Amino acid sequence: MEESVTGRTGDATAPIGQRLGAARMAMGLSLDDIATATRIPKRHLATIEADAIEGLPALPYTLGFVRSFARHVGLDAETAAVEYRARLNDAPSRRYVAPEPYEPADPARVPPKWLAIIAVVVALLIAGGYAVWRNGQSDGAQIAATATDTPPAGVTAGNPAPVAPVPTPAATGGTVTITATAPVWVSISERNGPKLFEREMAIGQTFEVPAAAVDPRLRTGRPQALSIKVGDTAIAPLGRPDRLLSDQSLKAADLLATPATGSDLAPQPIAPLVPQVGRPAPQGAGA
Repeated sequence: MEESVTGRTGDATAPIGQRLGAARMAMGLSLDDIATATRIPKRHLATIEADAIEGLPALPYTLGFVRSFARHVGLDAETAAVEYRARLNDAPSRRYVAPEPYEPADPARVPPKWLAIIAVVVALLIAGGYAVWRNGQSDGAQIAATATDTPPAGVTAGNPAPVAPVPTPAATGGTVTITATAPVWVSISERNGPKLFEREMAIGQTFEVPAAAVDPRLRTGRPQALSIKVGDTAIAPLGRPDRLLSDQSLKAADLLATPATGSDLAPQPIAPLVPQVGRPAPQGAGA
């Protein structure tokens, strides 16, 4: 077979398979050399050179093999693929076997590894950014759900607590509003119960104590950085500056009844009057 192929090297009318074989032999290459260079199975190369169709994989794979074969032996790859497709279309029977579990692709068409790594990194960054955005959106909803969905201590699903009327702001003296005048960490929770709010508040950030809260308690290390109102009534500072304030009631009635304890508002001790014996009182003292 190889002698007949060699004899038709310059015959442009010969079938494409024979021309591929003639070009290979003219370059002094064996089928093993082509198989090693192109990673195409040797049996498929032999079938292509014989212009046969038995045992070849699906059409896209076969045409890819023909292109790689033609490029390696110096023939035009697209022309070879077109001619071989026509050969297959003219064949009386096109019996292709099922594709092999893995058919090596053309190395020139395989994406580089660095491109796949960049794609994975970008996908992870997008997923992480979306997760952070979702957490920020649901933070406020989780705080409200914690205040309303968590049952009080001692209440179980099988032994629900008796239904009691929910206190309203009007009945308790008004809505309790906390506003940060400086960056400050704040924790608000039910007494012996779940947390209602816990984070570092920025300047101007406001939090309203839920009307359904039973006995809310405040904990902070900078009481002077909080402006507290009950309705429209401003409450004096609840603690000394930069001193830990723990277990401070945030009930409206308790806040309205609590005297100011700030360092600048704390009452100063008054020295007792000591009567002066034997000395006349200054004129006008008794007036």
